[in-house]
Amino acid sequence: MDQNTPSNPADAEGKGESGLVRPEKPRGDLRLLRRAILRGWQIPESIYESLPRVVIGVLTNATTAREKLAAVKLLTTMHKDNVDTFAVADRAERLDEGLATERIELKPITFERRD
Repeated sequence: MDQNTPSNPADAEGKGESGLVRPEKPRGDLRLLRRAILRGWQIPESIYESLPRVVIGVLTNATTAREKLAAVKLLTTMHKDNVDTFAVADRAERLDEGLATERIELKPITFERRD
């Protein structure tokens, strides 16, 4: 690794130095990263933590609307993944504590006569 290459992917800020997103073809790389998150592929923690900064850099430096859209889709997918992870963790914690995990109300069945 030479002196111009950052050792931390977070230092790249979407300029291509991280190797996560190539500046000449960011849209395809962003789509691949989005697919990896959607399909639950194992992404190293250091890369996952630096990814928002890299994607925001791509969004800022994008030259086409399609590149911007791909970056926004990836950021939205990452946000949804985080929310889903917190929901699963909350549900597991409630189960461990013996609390309700879903709110279900059962009401008596009544019949109405229609004439």
